[in-house]
Amino acid sequence: TSKRFEVTPRNRTDQRASNALCLKGLMMLTRPRSFRILIGVALVLAATAAIVKFESERRWIRETDDLLDALRAGAVQRPVAAYSESELDGLPAPVARYFRTVLLDGQPMIRRARVVWDGQFNMGTPSSDTWKPFVALQEFVPIAAGFVWDARVAMLPGIPILVRDAFVNGEGSMHGAVLGAYTVVR
Repeated sequence: TSKRFEVTPRNRTDQRASNALCLKGLMMLTRPRSFRILIGVALVLAATAAIVKFESERRWIRETDDLLDALRAGAVQRPVAAYSESELDGLPAPVARYFRTVLLDGQPMIRRARVVWDGQFNMGTPSSDTWKPFVALQEFVPIAAGFVWDARVAMLPGIPILVRDAFVNGEGSMHGAVLGAYTVVR
């Protein structure tokens, strides 16, 4: 059994001090439980965010791979073309001169090229630039006349915007999503 005791204050100052002690005592009694609940809620939210990020990334990669497969399939179906110096007719003189220097008449054209990008992406307006770091992988297939550009723009630490721009089988598309889950542009 617990013993109960009461303190009878002698004046107003004692009354305030007694009330403060009671309030502090109540806070101390409830703090561990409230703290455990708060920690539990924080852990559930963190786990949910991690699952959403993981699943969204997985779906994003799958969708990008599907576009790349379609792009590459277009290149396989077409015969490999060969470069002809006659293709330079009508190009500006410096461009034609460069191609004459680096290309050989009759050489096969490339089937695909992969470019890794690492730079700054302007998320603002021309009068209010907001440059954010990004990395991207872009694949071109000249024979199929298409590309897929897949980028991650660092908006906040740990919160990227995934951006995919593509032209596959004669159809263009663009998709941007926070964490790959919440679409911000289509």
